[in-house]
Amino acid sequence: MRRAAPTPWPLAARLVLLAAALFAAFTLWSAATAAPFEYRGAPAPPRRTRAAARAPARHELYMAARAGNVEVARLLLARGASAGAPATSTGETPLHAAAAGGHAAVVALLLGTEGVLPSAQTVHGVSALLSAAAAGHGDCVAMLLAAGAVVDARTTFDKATPMMRAARAGHAEVARALLAAGASPDAADVDGRTALTYAAEEGAGGVVALLVGAGAGVDIFQLSNGMTPLMFAAQAGNLELVKALLKAGAGVNLTATWDKMLPLHRAAAAGHAAVVDELLRAGSAPDAPSMGSGQDGLTPLMMAARGGHASIVAALVAAGANVNAKDGWKADRKAVLEFAAESGRAEIVAALKAAGAVDAPKAA
Repeated sequence: MRRAAPTPWPLAARLVLLAAALFAAFTLWSAATAAPFEYRGAPAPPRRTRAAARAPARHELYMAARAGNVEVARLLLARGASAGAPATSTGETPLHAAAAGGHAAVVALLLGTEGVLPSAQTVHGVSALLSAAAAGHGDCVAMLLAAGAVVDARTTFDKATPMMRAARAGHAEVARALLAAGASPDAADVDGRTALTYAAEEGAGGVVALLVGAGAGVDIFQLSNGMTPLMFAAQAGNLELVKALLKAGAGVNLTATWDKMLPLHRAAAAGHAAVVDELLRAGSAPDAPSMGSGQDGLTPLMMAARGGHASIVAALVAAGANVNAKDGWKADRKAVLEFAAESGRAEIVAALKAAGAVDAPKAA
């Protein structure tokens, strides 16, 4: 009787056996050629260095500073914790943590410790002064400035200064302290925004007054869209800021680069009647056309009519706005009356007709 041929092993199994054989051969070769291990005189394991011993303490000091625990911070410093070295992956020091949290006692303790730099910045360029200014911690700001912190130190990502952060948050007393220490009121970030731009956009009247009094430029525009502080204030309907900026010489007929809209366009579209009146008194052009961003050729009157803002329509008509103006679209130009009809406000349509507006001729 003939014996059956053995079944061949699968390829995967054969590869596994080959790998195991090669590994065994390599192990035997390594054992045969390696130098004998010397127990006597073998190098001792590395000793724990002073720097390595300080690393956990440095992190503990950072946490104590962040929590505002001055007694624990003092104890850690007495035990040799490094106060000035970065404690996080982004380069924050205990001073950053204490300043951001407004822990004045810890800030004072750290500033009096050897090796602490008041102007130290993280990998993103954030200083302890910027953190304190953004949060409105005036006492910490004062201590950092007295210790020599750089007043206009900038972040790396957007080139912001402590003054910009204070203005954006509306911290007038912090802004006052920074100005007194020599902060530039006209420093601009990567988009051209100044502290005044931020203050106007956020409606921070106290900061606006301080910056205007310090000689800040009132017509510096944002690079990405050409907006000025007056445009932001008009768009938000902040009458007091509009008055302050106009008094300081802000250009009432400047247009933004991206849509060619005046402050008057923005106030009229948003329905801010008191701001519209103030801008018209300051000499704003009632018939200036906007351009771009889907607003081609729209006048303030068209925007007010479309929005149903009857009192603004009346003010613009009284200021001489053209009631028969048409927008700038080439194919289907619309007249003021058509914008008024879109609002559904019959009284606005009637007021415009009474002022001389006529219906557009219908196509045959």
